[in-house]
Amino acid sequence: ELYGVSAQWLRCRIEQRRPLQGMFDESPRVRMMQVFTTGATIPSSHSVNVLEEYVGTSTGEPGQTFSLQFSPVLDLEPGEHILIEETRNGVDVLVPWEYVTEFSASSQFDRHFSMDMSNGIVMFGPAIRQPNGSVIQYGRVPESGREIRFSRYRYGGGVRGNLPVGSLTTMSMSIAYLSRVSNLTRADGGRDQESLDEVKFRARRELQAQRRAVTAQDYEQFALKYSREIARAACLTPNEAQGAQAGTVSVLVVPSVSSSVMEGDLSKLHLEDNLRHDLRQYLDQYRLMTTILNVREPEYYGVRVRVKVVPLEFTNRVEVSERINYELNRYLTPLALDDRLPLVTPSDSWEGWPFGRDLFIGEVISLVQQIPTVKYVMDLELYTRRVIPVEENNLFDDEPKPVARVDRVLRVPPDGLICALDHEIIVAEADE
Repeated sequence: ELYGVSAQWLRCRIEQRRPLQGMFDESPRVRMMQVFTTGATIPSSHSVNVLEEYVGTSTGEPGQTFSLQFSPVLDLEPGEHILIEETRNGVDVLVPWEYVTEFSASSQFDRHFSMDMSNGIVMFGPAIRQPNGSVIQYGRVPESGREIRFSRYRYGGGVRGNLPVGSLTTMSMSIAYLSRVSNLTRADGGRDQESLDEVKFRARRELQAQRRAVTAQDYEQFALKYSREIARAACLTPNEAQGAQAGTVSVLVVPSVSSSVMEGDLSKLHLEDNLRHDLRQYLDQYRLMTTILNVREPEYYGVRVRVKVVPLEFTNRVEVSERINYELNRYLTPLALDDRLPLVTPSDSWEGWPFGRDLFIGEVISLVQQIPTVKYVMDLELYTRRVIPVEENNLFDDEPKPVARVDRVLRVPPDGLICALDHEIIVAEADE
């Protein structure tokens, strides 16, 4: 809104399309402008919508379960819920029921249901016998003979829906006045179902932490348990966080965006405000009363490597350069980009660059030297700059961000993580 007018900024630049065109000596004056509508941009999701699916008929017993036709089911959004038939004022109507993750806080009058998203199973509250012999009903039981429907749900997703720019160009059906389509931004955010190994690891974390966050490891385990949108978490005590107030615990969160980091899009490392707020509320119920909780993203330090190497005989220079770039990105990363360990990682597991770990030039030289197609490392230099994810990939930022040269070692503070920038790789013969 500008002086009562709803408008957008428009930037115009003169480009030299032909060598003989020349450029202007003084700012040109715009005499006329015409605007045409050439298309539209809409959000999309890698999923299939199912509307008004018939789920089954209630038997009137506690703990009923029903299976949906399709799975896995994506997280429910507003307007996606169970509809159960009830009689009101002599008329049968479908009443929406609320989704809950568990029935521990549900009374016998609450219209609640739960779901196993991976298998598409709808569950209603059970009746649990107490130690004194009484029975408590958790959640309301649908009346016998009542029809149960699902208003709408979505199934699908997964990492196979994470696609690069310009890859979605085929329409499944023709639409009038629409000539072509394309995705202008990368499709990301898709995650596969939790594997059996991940379930075992999560069970160990939950058994260890129980229901109270006391140590730094407890906060990390609760943060990872909260959502699969979180790939890594680290907790800093007041002694580790510089300038932190006494009793303040800082939880550093790295979102699960490994596919975007692999493509060089560091803007996706930004911790969204809604995820930050929801995680803060979730951790608040486990913290000690005297603890001040702070949830934020780490301090990211971008690393740019300039390296000159001599390849082995009879090897393709382009392939050598691509392999070096690939190994550098797999090592200098806040997230594990695949299941393989980097060439110079001493441990048996790798989640990404460790929080607060310094980077030495010598270990980068060792990494490049261990690549099978590299014969010699002639020269290697490191450059760094601070990376603020929300400011990365700015369309109006034409100038490259300045970097500073690293002398032997890059010092990383306890709340810092390393991420790779664009590298400069020179492949030459020894006599060159």
